[in-house]
Amino acid sequence: MNASVSMLFYSIVSAFSIIYTAYSINKNISLRRKKEDYLIVQLNNKYNFAWFYLILVIIWITMFTKEISSMYNMLKREYLNSIFQLFNPKYIESLSNYFYENDKMIEYYETLHYPNDFMNSLYMIIASVCILILDINKEKVKIALFQDGVLVRDKFYNKDKLLQYEWGGAYENKMFFKGIYCNLVLYMDSIFQSNRELAVRVNYSDKDKIDNILKYTYNLKSKDNDGDK
Repeated sequence: MNASVSMLFYSIVSAFSIIYTAYSINKNISLRRKKEDYLIVQLNNKYNFAWFYLILVIIWITMFTKEISSMYNMLKREYLNSIFQLFNPKYIESLSNYFYENDKMIEYYETLHYPNDFMNSLYMIIASVCILILDINKEKVKIALFQDGVLVRDKFYNKDKLLQYEWGGAYENKMFFKGIYCNLVLYMDSIFQSNRELAVRVNYSDKDKIDNILKYTYNLKSKDNDGDK
């Protein structure tokens, strides 16, 4: 893949990632604002993996910086007037052709792959940042109960589609996000088998609050109670 094609490809993919991230955030915020008058309770999430994506961003930025630094140290004396030339894939491609024509094979192979590696690393940084932002936005509110339905992460489920709910047993997390949690499973009316169950982790201290809303506001039956009959 030559420099021009590589640049075009990664530019398109990066632009799509940024647009999708902006669209998702705007959609999520708009949904929350639209439903805020019907809000019963909102439970913030203390258990997410934003830190993991943050580490990925740091790793990719570090690799990207080392890659640029290595190329700059090789070319700076004779072939670079400015460090910004390293951000010009076409210029690097022309240098690669020059090295090949003059039998400078080490420089040739280094510059040959640099434009594609540069664009790939830059895209991975953009993608990781987009995923980080999406994760923070989605996990900011783990679950919100409205008069007409449930918002889980960034998706709204109308209460008319809810059939039953079931609580999992309490368990203690002793690692990154210490606390006692339990899983809530919502069973929904859906033609798709994969969409009939929705599991969400909640703090155990919020269990009774959520249970009362599901039972008395949504008029849902607990599968736990059905199993005891």
